[in-house]
Amino acid sequence: MRRKRLTEIFPALIPLRQKQRRACWFLAMHLDGNRYAKTQLQNQLPYEQYAFTCPMINTATGSDLTYQYNKAENLKIAAKKLDGLMIYPGETFSLCLSIRNADQKTPYKEALIVVNDKLTSAKGGGLCQLSNMLYWTFLNSPLTVTERHPHRQTDFPDANIRIHGTDATIVSGWLDLKVKNTTGYAYQIVITFRKDQMCTALRTNDPHTVRYIFRNADTVYYRQNGHVYEDTDVMRYDASLHQELKLYRNHTEIGYELPEGTYIEERGNTQ
Repeated sequence: MRRKRLTEIFPALIPLRQKQRRACWFLAMHLDGNRYAKTQLQNQLPYEQYAFTCPMINTATGSDLTYQYNKAENLKIAAKKLDGLMIYPGETFSLCLSIRNADQKTPYKEALIVVNDKLTSAKGGGLCQLSNMLYWTFLNSPLTVTERHPHRQTDFPDANIRIHGTDATIVSGWLDLKVKNTTGYAYQIVITFRKDQMCTALRTNDPHTVRYIFRNADTVYYRQNGHVYEDTDVMRYDASLHQELKLYRNHTEIGYELPEGTYIEERGNTQ
């Protein structure tokens, strides 16, 4: 019989354990030999590598829209730690490290978040839209993604995700979004807001910006153990090199009704 964890016996200890875990996690980053991006500049670099704009309010969640407006406020709080952030050659960008303590002056609000594969609400919810947008922006640049985690389950359609499998989730102390600048040029994150729209942009001092075209390939939906899953390849075509590369195969559970007529393969249940 498995011995119960101390936090299972005394649930009140969970916040303390989480705080301890985050402290050790950030300490490990301090000692891992990477130089992490930390310089914020007001002046913008001259060339735009890529920019992505999308609405912050998603009416397809089926939940109280108050959570969506709270999410928008949370995004603005976190963005203050990112706008103007430089990623110099040799530096690594960590989203969790960059927005650490972003809510020290202005507390985060209650918004939607996934905990143990269940949609709920918590303070600071909704920041995955920030990680989604930044990840998509980084994919459209020469920066090297060194850590990215897909959502294990997608609970509702997201019109902002143009190519399936290009989302990214973060959990401080557990999951991060990281990119490394292995080029000889500097890059700068710029985040702006206009009404209910948010824009993430990546600027650079490299006059020779690159352009990529993405598509999904070999997408399959299947049902197993009563759950529906999507597997798809994420392909990237480099317009300057005339070369297409398979970046990875993405796997996620679909927690909403797929469009009528979508073929779902039936697979045998696993033990």
